[in-house]
Formats: sequence, C-alpha cells, structure tokens
Amino acid sequence: MRDNAAIARFNGSFETTAEIHSGRLKATAEIQRSHSGYIMRFSEPDSLRGMEFAITGGVMTVSYKGMDFDFNRATLPSGNIARLTSAAVDALLAGDGLAANSAGNGALIVTGSIDSGGFTAELGEETGELRSLSIPDRGLEIAFRDFRFMR
Repeated sequence: MRDNAAIARFNGSFETTAEIHSGRLKATAEIQRSHSGYIMRFSEPDSLRGMEFAITGGVMTVSYKGMDFDFNRATLPSGNIARLTSAAVDALLAGDGLAANSAGNGALIVTGSIDSGGFTAELGEETGELRSLSIPDRGLEIAFRDFRFMR
C-alpha cells in the first residue's frame, strides 16, 4: 500500500497536537514521532497536564511530576492511548494490510488493523498529513491539528 502517494508521503516523523476523545476522557496532547520513537505529552485536562509517555523500541516510559516508570510496551493495557496511537501509526508506516479510498474532499481514508482492533485514519490526499484516527473497538477518536512533518 506504500504505492499510494499520500501514504508514501506519510514518512512517520512528525509533530502535531492531538484532540483526544476516549469514553468520558477529553484530552489534548502534543505528539512527536521520530525514527527513534514517540513522545505524547498531555496539556489538558488539568489532571493529566505534564504527563508524558515516551516510547522507544519495546519500552514505554511514563513520566509524571518527577516520577518515571518504565514498562514493556507489549504488556501495557490494550486500551492505553499512547500504545494504541503508536500502533496505528506504525501500521500506517508499514503499509501492509491497508485499504485506502479517496473521500472526494481532499482526504484519503485508510483502514487497517492492529492487535486492539480495526482503525480508520484520514490523511491529506495531496500532502499525506495525518488528520484523524479512529479505533472504534476501543472508543478512541483523535483529531490532529497543526500537523508538521519533521526532517
């Protein structure tokens, strides 16, 4: 599926603001993804402000108020927002098992699956920027804004 122009432009190194809805949780987080891993830093709600999830390889480090905890990424609860988001982005980067269709409004709708269920991502058809991500089986909806590819 990497032969699709929008998916090919989605190179995986980016930074963006994520508006996250999961069950009753409404949160805002800054996400940075580089070739070395992911960082998801929450700014809202106040109860999560400053909480950071950093993923490098198979390790997720959770940092909050000066405390750091390392976890094996594979053993985290399947509903962990950072784990779900990073798994879906990894699937987009791999390009295997994806289906893509033009939405006709400058958007490409991409569907695929991760170990926690199916996902749908919306990419800019010309630019490849990630606009939204939905993982319905986990009740997770994310809208991305201020998306920028990094070099």
